[in-house]
Amino acid sequence: MKIINVKGKKISIYDNYDGENKNLSLVIYNSYGGNALGIFNECIKLGVKDFIFVVIENIDWDNEMTPYWNPPIFKGDSEYLGLASQHLLLIERDIIPKVMEQLLCSIKEYIITGYSLGGLFSLYSILKTNLFTKFVSCSGSLWYPNFIEFFKNNFNRNDIKIYLSLGDKEKNDKIYNEVEAKFN
Repeated sequence: MKIINVKGKKISIYDNYDGENKNLSLVIYNSYGGNALGIFNECIKLGVKDFIFVVIENIDWDNEMTPYWNPPIFKGDSEYLGLASQHLLLIERDIIPKVMEQLLCSIKEYIITGYSLGGLFSLYSILKTNLFTKFVSCSGSLWYPNFIEFFKNNFNRNDIKIYLSLGDKEKNDKIYNEVEAKFN
């Protein structure tokens, strides 16, 4: 594992390839709570090979993972500033180039993944960049006000794969059923 700092973000780079110049998948994970090593180790246990796992930490979670401004939603909450577009630009323009300086491989595909608001960010990324072709949203915060309508009105890609993971709490939720219907 290598750790670099990019504009105040802690970037951890995990890999499991043998060092040969290969064509690999690069997975970006916006982390909340420092659970990245466990995720990487589970991927290895499952036999996933030849990928780079890039973990971004020190994220202003409620602001950098949200797509647009929204007033407080929950009691005691602050407003959501909707800085996802700026965070996505940071990933594309600054983080990925700095990560590539550390690697001895080429990248065949870029994947973005996240949990909770990070899952919302992954889906928002579909609408804002063509860099990523695979998107993972684990228990994504699709409850975020007006996001489903926003997504429906702006979705225009057919060249992607999306993985949605739902917890027991969400699987019967109307929002998730709408999202699932959009992709089936």
